Amino acid sequence: MTWQLLLVEDEASVREAFALRLNDHGYMVQTASSGEEALGLLRTAEPDILVLDLVMPNLTGLDVLARVKQTSPNLLVILVTARGTVKDAVEATKLGAFDFVAKSIDMEDLLHALSRATQLLTLQRQVHVQSGQDADRYAFDRVIAKSPATQDFMIQVRELAKNDRVTVLLQGETGTGKQYIARVIHYNGARAHKPCIEVDCPSIPRELFESELFGHEKGSFTGAAGRKTGLIELAEGGTLLFDEIGDLPLSLQAKLLRVIEERMFRRVGGSATIPVDVRFMAATNRNLKDAVAKGEFREDLYFRLNVVTLTIPPLRERPEDIIPLATQFLVRSALSLRKPV
Repeated sequence: MTWQLLLVEDEASVREAFALRLNDHGYMVQTASSGEEALGLLRTAEPDILVLDLVMPNLTGLDVLARVKQTSPNLLVILVTARGTVKDAVEATKLGAFDFVAKSIDMEDLLHALSRATQLLTLQRQVHVQSGQDADRYAFDRVIAKSPATQDFMIQVRELAKNDRVTVLLQGETGTGKQYIARVIHYNGARAHKPCIEVDCPSIPRELFESELFGHEKGSFTGAAGRKTGLIELAEGGTLLFDEIGDLPLSLQAKLLRVIEERMFRRVGGSATIPVDVRFMAATNRNLKDAVAKGEFREDLYFRLNVVTLTIPPLRERPEDIIPLATQFLVRSALSLRKPV
């Protein structure tokens, strides 16, 4: 796929050199020599990514960024500068910039930033397509609820789908469908068109958890060859589900608590504070109250997660659901294998 860029740079020689290099890397580039020209072009043009020089006469890159985000909040904007400061980077992040990179002849940092931006755009488009499919799969009327026990907790599920800010703790034995119900809540709420990302707490190595969750900056540790986008950023606007939260080590529970409380985070090795707009959910097959009493789970994190608790009954307590569930699984398997039922 060819990605379309709008490159805004006031120096003609730099603008032409950058445009040629970006064209060589497969981007379709439209250019503007000022912030005013860029804003005019954006009234009709629909680029995938906006690349802005920070220092320009009249309207600066930050000025343009602020105006663009008012009219096109989802447009990815990368700011480029030869004389940027930490203060500029922080301000750009607050205004909604995707990245803030150094201007250089080889354009290495910009090309890395563009690669990350196109990866995110690809993911967003996949999510958009998948959301339509998932909205059908996880629709309320697809949930098997023949038993009184299931009907009771589905009343609560419907209410939780209406309120996309409430943190939800899903409890139940292994196999009761905690992840499925979390997705039912997500895909029947206001965040349905955004990602629903699952964090498998037991499977992520302790030493990599921060990098996986928060992302990291280039050079923040050995092997960090470029910036990595963390799961929180990938879930922006959507839902982040921490599966088997009870298995999360105590040292990492404190870091998660801080994000939930402050609704912001920093990438590993970064200085810019990034705001968080996600709905947090957690699932566990453990009794977290007992874990708190044993000193295995933080009490303050438990109370943050336990805003609303949804306990999913095991199948033995809802026998009326067994035959319909078996039929549903059989039909799905037959369709996937292209076999008659």
